[in-house]
Amino acid sequence: DKISELERARVRLIELHNVERKQVEEHLVLSERRYRELLNLAVDGILVGTHDGIITDVNECMCGLFGLRREEVIGKFIGEMPFTPESVRERPFRFDLIHKGETVVCERTIIRKDNSAVVVELHSKMMPDGILQSIYHDITDRKKAQEQLKALNATLEQRVAERTAEVRKYADQLRALTGRLIHAEEAERRRISDVLHEDLQQTLAAARMMLGVVRERVDGTEAEVSLKRVDR
Repeated sequence: DKISELERARVRLIELHNVERKQVEEHLVLSERRYRELLNLAVDGILVGTHDGIITDVNECMCGLFGLRREEVIGKFIGEMPFTPESVRERPFRFDLIHKGETVVCERTIIRKDNSAVVVELHSKMMPDGILQSIYHDITDRKKAQEQLKALNATLEQRVAERTAEVRKYADQLRALTGRLIHAEEAERRRISDVLHEDLQQTLAAARMMLGVVRERVDGTEAEVSLKRVDR
């Protein structure tokens, strides 16, 4: 009887263990499903990896940014992803800072299989459990807008410089024209002064001649006085 009772107890324990294990497994599956749903609902790319950069999980947005299927990403080193060599060379992976607990923020350019380029801003940090987590935000449109604004500013600056050069050119022409007008005016004044002076000299000469004739006809003293007045 005791053996039968112990056997029944053992069976009940096994059944209870199996029920609990099944409940735990169902809970894990449900948690995994909720985690996956939340991960895939994110509008940014999410990448999870080991402390040395081996990718262990990505969401759908991350696959879309890389232009790769999930199975093409999982298990790969982060450096194997399709980043442009220039962006990696200019902003290398800083696992040293991540291991110190710092959040590393940088921009990278991704070239997908269809040759389309995506510019991302990524934030990487080591979680307390030693898992690497990176958030990738697509900033392609923002970068294009910045480039367009930069080009517009350059065009406006060029136009301002050209307009300034034109204004200076017109100002120089105006100064030159003003100088020529002043010179012409002064020359005209000198010409008029010379003409008036010549006319006056001719008039005085004619007067002296007339007085000379008169002097011969009248008293010499009066004529001399008159000539002296003309000379003055």
